[in-house]
Parts: sequence; C-alpha cells; structure tokens
Amino acid sequence: MKFEIQSRYSAIELSRRLIWLGSIIWILSSPLQLQSASIIRSGLIEVNTTSAALGTAFNLGDVFEYHLAFDHSILDLDSDPDYGEFQDAITSLTIIPLTSRAGIWSSTGNLGAGTVHTERGAGITWSYDLTPNPLHAPAVNGYTAALFYMGLAGLPENFDTGDGQTLGQVTGNILESVSMGSANYVEMNFEQGANSEIVGFRLIDFHAPEPGRLMLVLVGLSGGIFRPRSH
Repeated sequence: MKFEIQSRYSAIELSRRLIWLGSIIWILSSPLQLQSASIIRSGLIEVNTTSAALGTAFNLGDVFEYHLAFDHSILDLDSDPDYGEFQDAITSLTIIPLTSRAGIWSSTGNLGAGTVHTERGAGITWSYDLTPNPLHAPAVNGYTAALFYMGLAGLPENFDTGDGQTLGQVTGNILESVSMGSANYVEMNFEQGANSEIVGFRLIDFHAPEPGRLMLVLVGLSGGIFRPRSH
C-alpha cells in the first residue's frame, strides 16, 4: 500500500513538472515570446466553491499551482486614465493540480492568451481574463471551460495617463504588492449550452521573481525536473 501511494504521488509529481517544463519551453521556443513575455508570476490557488454538476473534477480544498506569463510592452487600448485594457498581454497560463486523488481536473498545457484590465479606485484594481484553449482544458461532464479570471485588490495607484502607455508604464512593479487578503477574486467558468457552472478559488500565493533573474530561475526549475527525491 505504501509503495502504491508513493508510486501514484511520483507519477503525479512527474506529470506536474513535465507540464511546468512544457509551459516554460513554449514561452521560450518562439522568438516573439522570448522578446515579449518578459514577466512571469506563479503561485497557488485553493478551491473554495464548486458545483455538483462538475462531479469530482474539483473538490473543496483542492490546491492548484499556476504559472502566468505576460507582456509588459502591450499598449493600452483605453484612452480613459481611469481604465486600462491590454489585449493579449497574458501570453501563457498553466494550471497544475497539487492534490493527489482520482478525478481531479488538470490542464494539459498552455491555456492561451488573455487581456489585462486596470482600474483606478476600484475594489479590483488589476485583473485578467482568458478563454481557455479547449485543446489544453478538458471538458467536465459535458461542460466546456469558458473563462478563467483573476482579480487582484488593494494594489497601489497605477500610472495611467490615458495616452497609449504600455502595461509596464501603467502598472510598473505594483504586482509586487499583491497580498493574500480575501478581496482577491479567482474563478473558472464552465458552460454547457445556456448552463454555467463556476469554480471559485482562494489565492494562497502570488510569487513575483525578479525579471532580471528570470533566466536563472528557469534554468534552475528545468534542471530540477528529474532531480531524485531524497528519502
């Protein structure tokens, strides 16, 4: 029994690391991505609301690890200094389950591109949304993954002047101020025709590696993929 549990864990751990490595390779494999996807964030989210219609794909307490890449050079499409819209600024998102059990939902690669939104004086001041790629977002009981959304609250004021600035110029390093307060909002929406089911998450961690050390971090992560586990 102990060997069976360890073997199952090892298989899940290997799968998780391979997906992680695959997303890193995807980011670095294209010259455009190498130039533009300059910022990576990662962390943990925990399921705190789910739906019986989705069966055992998501259970309360399930923990997922996410890896997010976005492009600081994307221009603001909204001329209002109180609002920012940065289309396709999200260049990559992977979501990997850390919970070890049968039936848990798992993406199989990059979920796709998405849009970043900023808003002054709002409860959610920095957010992004994307429509998951169906090739990498398995359907659940006939429900298709239709939207992933993450909204971050309590951040410092942005620097939007309404004159077509880049995402980097507008937001600077404000994401380094993300806290784990309850005001953050993370959800995934699944749809089947007119029916919609939502899975809600609690943000556990939002890690911001230094951009200048990004390559060193990636090399370290990829080098540890097949590192033997100590016993």
